[in-house]
Amino acid sequence: METLRQQALGIINVCKTALAGKGKEQHPVDNQTIVVAQAILSEAKAALPNDKVLAAVNLEPRVPFWTTVQTAMEMVEKSIPSPESVTLAEGMEKARKRIEKHEQTITDAIAGYKAALVEYEQLARTESPSYSIIEGAKLKVADAFLESRQIPTAPHY
Repeated sequence: METLRQQALGIINVCKTALAGKGKEQHPVDNQTIVVAQAILSEAKAALPNDKVLAAVNLEPRVPFWTTVQTAMEMVEKSIPSPESVTLAEGMEKARKRIEKHEQTITDAIAGYKAALVEYEQLARTESPSYSIIEGAKLKVADAFLESRQIPTAPHY
């Protein structure tokens, strides 16, 4: 994707050069530049199919204005995530997965607690169940939470 960004920046520079050098005279966009810009735009749209702004950019039919091509390429350049943001997003995803894995014992203990509550409520309709059904599950939740915070739950001998 960084290559695509660099290609878009290249076309932007071509447009700026053409606009700076034209003076009062209007020169249409040359065929080679428009073909390359259309290819870059097409590739960007394929790489980022959910980008609504990019989807609205159009270089068809052939565009005669350098500013139109420049704007389209600026949209491509701004739509492509920077390497820094990609690295940040990957880092955040790895951290999320680590936390999720780390919290799994708590999640499992909470599921066990909820199941114990259901069991207790069902038994309470027909008999006098022991409250230890719930207390045991509560202790598992507390232990899982404390252990996740590296707080020992058992005595040290």
